Amino acid sequence: MNIGMMVNNLATSGGYQKLVIRLTQELQRRGHLVTIYTPLFDPVACFPEMIGDCTVVTMSVESTQLNNHLGLLARISRMLAEPLSEARRYSQLAKLVSPETDHLIIHDDYSLYALPWVPQLRHQGKVLWMLNNQLPDEYQSLSHYLRARFAGTGFHLLPMMFKLLQLPNFIRAYRLIMKGVARVSVFATYDNFNKGLVRTILHRDATNVSAGADTIEFERLYTSRHAPRADAFRLLSVGVIFPHRRYEDILRATALLNDSGFSIQTTIVGSAKHAPEHVRHLKLLTQELGIEQRVRFLQYIPTNELHELYRQADAFVFVNDGFTWGISVFEAIAAGVPVIITNNIGAADLVQNRKHGWVVRPRSPVEIAEAIRDIHSGQHLSAIIEAGRREILSSVSWSAYTDRLLVCLNPA
Repeated sequence: MNIGMMVNNLATSGGYQKLVIRLTQELQRRGHLVTIYTPLFDPVACFPEMIGDCTVVTMSVESTQLNNHLGLLARISRMLAEPLSEARRYSQLAKLVSPETDHLIIHDDYSLYALPWVPQLRHQGKVLWMLNNQLPDEYQSLSHYLRARFAGTGFHLLPMMFKLLQLPNFIRAYRLIMKGVARVSVFATYDNFNKGLVRTILHRDATNVSAGADTIEFERLYTSRHAPRADAFRLLSVGVIFPHRRYEDILRATALLNDSGFSIQTTIVGSAKHAPEHVRHLKLLTQELGIEQRVRFLQYIPTNELHELYRQADAFVFVNDGFTWGISVFEAIAAGVPVIITNNIGAADLVQNRKHGWVVRPRSPVEIAEAIRDIHSGQHLSAIIEAGRREILSSVSWSAYTDRLLVCLNPA
């Protein structure tokens, strides 16, 4: 088959970028022709060691420096048109989709803007929306959509007036999104929660396909894991930094342990470029909590260095306000690292508390700290690590994930 993929960006090394690349590679391994379409592509920042054998079709993106040199009126004009700027970009991207495409898989809601302009697929091919992020409830209706657009303006006159000037474009943008939704043939989600959201918000059925992870690559790290160190407990978290990732909960748990005399060293690995203000907030928080010497932030690092962090880690923590699957959780399980996760992410569908790892409530630094103490005690630790590897990994391999997606495209 000739399969097209569409994704908002391949400009960073994040979870859903890895998912798109690995899915592409697995489909190619099976003999399918795959092309990735994206408006933003940075082959240096997006998994340079693995992206090379993927075919990526991208488009030139306007320079932000040019925008900075525009006059005030021109910048205001651009801001007024902002609600439709993504739609214009994706309409251009849609024209690059090959007419030989049999099926198209989109990986984010931005790609909905492209679907009204995507040419008819061959042989009555399907458009599959792989919801790699939580479906926003603003798609319930135009009123929900507009409420989300006006959120934060309060009773401030100028922001409200500016939004009102944008109102016609907001309405047009919503209608384009709904046209895109109508073009989707199959909805696939990574957990049962999002499957329910598709039914509640879009009134469509969805298939829960979970997702994949680099289980084979990380299983190789298991036999070379380092023994725990006596001087400090080594806590690791990996993921592009966004506010919903709740890194502040990890920092507060670190502070709680540090204040009680528990020696801990926390490492957070993830690109900071998407939320620089939030990163500054996190670094200031380490100072306020008195743990700046106990925490380090690392942006993109080479694969061999990342693997070494997994070898050294005593525990892996991934806590969120929903909105994600958790590829790195399963990579940690494969590497034999005990995991701590919140109960509101996709991975919690598979990881059972104190059977495969530790599952805590969101926004609960105290529970994170308690889980770390439990792991440090070593009680039942080997059994929990082995149960996770034995009972979960086979279902989250890239091969198993690809099988489930192909069934969605070609049901028996």
